[in-house]
Amino acid sequence: MSLEMLRREIETVTWRVLEAVASRARLVQTVAAVKTGQNLPRRDAAREEDLLRAAEECAPSPLSGRAARAVTRAVIDACLDAVDGSGMREMLVSRSGGRAVAAVGIGEGLPRAWIAGPCSVESVAQVDAVAGSLAALGVNHLRGGAFKPRTSPYDFQGRGLAALLELSRAARTRGMWSVSEATGESVVDEVADSVDVIQIGARNCQSYDLLRAVAIAAAARGRSVMLKRGPGTTIAEWISAAEYIANAGCEHILLCERGIRTFEPSTRYTLDLSAVAVARVMTRLPIVVDVSHPAGRRDLLVPLAAAAYATGADAVMVEVHPDPDLALSDSAQQVTPEAFAALKQEVDARVPWRT
Repeated sequence: MSLEMLRREIETVTWRVLEAVASRARLVQTVAAVKTGQNLPRRDAAREEDLLRAAEECAPSPLSGRAARAVTRAVIDACLDAVDGSGMREMLVSRSGGRAVAAVGIGEGLPRAWIAGPCSVESVAQVDAVAGSLAALGVNHLRGGAFKPRTSPYDFQGRGLAALLELSRAARTRGMWSVSEATGESVVDEVADSVDVIQIGARNCQSYDLLRAVAIAAAARGRSVMLKRGPGTTIAEWISAAEYIANAGCEHILLCERGIRTFEPSTRYTLDLSAVAVARVMTRLPIVVDVSHPAGRRDLLVPLAAAAYATGADAVMVEVHPDPDLALSDSAQQVTPEAFAALKQEVDARVPWRT
């Protein structure tokens, strides 16, 4: 067979492939219409992954598994692009992806919330004192660290499971929700068994295996997940990380802005309040702003908290300790319960309560 004949045969096969893809796109359009009529989610990411895995495992010769997966991914994307106006390629956490589930009293249409508590749970007496003071102020979310990832391996690393149980008991006996961080896959089940909101810390914002593990554990137990933005993470990367959580089956997701690393040395991090506005436009998820970590100092918390609420945050997180100067971690940014009461009163006066 001559070279010219071979080229014509290739062209014929190419047109057959395109016709097959077009037939698939028409089927996808029909599926989209059926899903819309039945009020079903427009995209099934798990099914897509099953199809990609099957293509990779059953790749016909001479295609490699990697090549077969890439071709199948391109076909899926082309068909989704052909579904005019359906938004099927929108992410699960996007504005068009459905209603955000306010599992812990935080979200659009609800009164703004405060999340407060010590950086680290140091003792029963400490967490009880803070929890009692916060509950008396109407704060419904108690945070506290049990596993503490620190820059130096010689710094206080937290008290582990004992601290988790103390935090959970202190919150539960006062009708509060508890919030604590899972720092690695090895502690996910312990955290998920103990608290209402599993925090993904800034260092782990793009630790995708951890995101999946936390999402699966949270979904199985009806927990929520709070995803902190990494100090070098773009807003798009942050939201994509939330998509990993949603894709693994967890509906109850909170986004938490906590400052990014810039050239400015006057604060620990630069609080990026534009991220609140952008995330509000791009996603349906409740948004929390941690003001303690970007400030790194307690004298800036009032204006930062007021600005966060004014920008549209659903909740603000502040670190509270009975005696901050003696705290085992982040002492400079924590405030006493009395100082927090004054802070809350001033912020409430500056920014009217959203109803």
